[in-house]
Amino acid sequence: ATAFTIKVATVLSKVADTPQGIIPDGYECLTVGIDVGLYTCRWVVYAWCPDATGHVVDYGELKVVHEKEISDIAIYHALKQFVQERVSHGWKYKSGVIRIPDRVMCDSGYQRELVYRLVLEAGQGRYFAARGYGTGPRMKKWGDRSDSIAIGRKFIGGNEWELSQIDKWNILLFRANADFWKRTLQMGFCAPFGASGSLSVFRGTPEEHLNFARQITAEYEDEEWTPTRGVRIVWRQKNRNNHFLDASYLARAAADLAGVTLQKSTQGELPLRIGQDTPTIGISLADPKTEPQPVYAQMSMGSRKGQRRPEMPRFGRWMSWCTR
Repeated sequence: ATAFTIKVATVLSKVADTPQGIIPDGYECLTVGIDVGLYTCRWVVYAWCPDATGHVVDYGELKVVHEKEISDIAIYHALKQFVQERVSHGWKYKSGVIRIPDRVMCDSGYQRELVYRLVLEAGQGRYFAARGYGTGPRMKKWGDRSDSIAIGRKFIGGNEWELSQIDKWNILLFRANADFWKRTLQMGFCAPFGASGSLSVFRGTPEEHLNFARQITAEYEDEEWTPTRGVRIVWRQKNRNNHFLDASYLARAAADLAGVTLQKSTQGELPLRIGQDTPTIGISLADPKTEPQPVYAQMSMGSRKGQRRPEMPRFGRWMSWCTR
């Protein structure tokens, strides 16, 4: 796979005419992603068509009010109030019909026991404790099961996600390949309006969406070469304020859990422009069992066979051989 970057201006160019808080007609699935923080929690609501065309219906920040001392329980009360007063009431279509979110993902990477408690009280099946794995900072690699107590035993697997049973809490943990879903999300914002898998944002000025766009682009793919593993794709931060990105990729993975997948369009391919100086590439939307998979589904986390390594001094080649 080839690394790509997305610009803030690209996200700002995907503003639609639908007002904030309104679900466009034809969108049949609603997912919510929540990123948990000590003082502020961020949340994002996405609406989805069956072909994975998505629209940001709403997003915002949830302030955590600590009284005399900083208390973890204050996070729980803030999340519970948000679930009871906002999520449980749903969002409206233009016709006035209310839709309750189909899946709600709450990031359990921070204060996981509070998140587990919230999910159990809100109701599993609609609400899930979620955790991302990848090459990003402070992340465990996808497939790493060293923390067996926190991860639990595998229950069911899906498209770059799996549900694990945590017996101690009697809860299902939604584990997602963060690298895959971040790339899928950012490529959605690069896709043209109306294309399968494309993403748009509710009506607003560039100034109003600037913070959201900066957070969506706060991380980027980069190529890293090591003597033992060759070239691999890793995710790096250019801005630590990446909370809407984390909430958004969880909402995108939640849509896949709900059955929203990329379908083959009439054109057969979805052209996505990857960066200003990179030529447009074709993304196949066909069934991966019978057709070539999309580029973002072919990401390799390790070295690739037949890949030519960069030339290095003789001493460097000797060190490379010794470290194999």
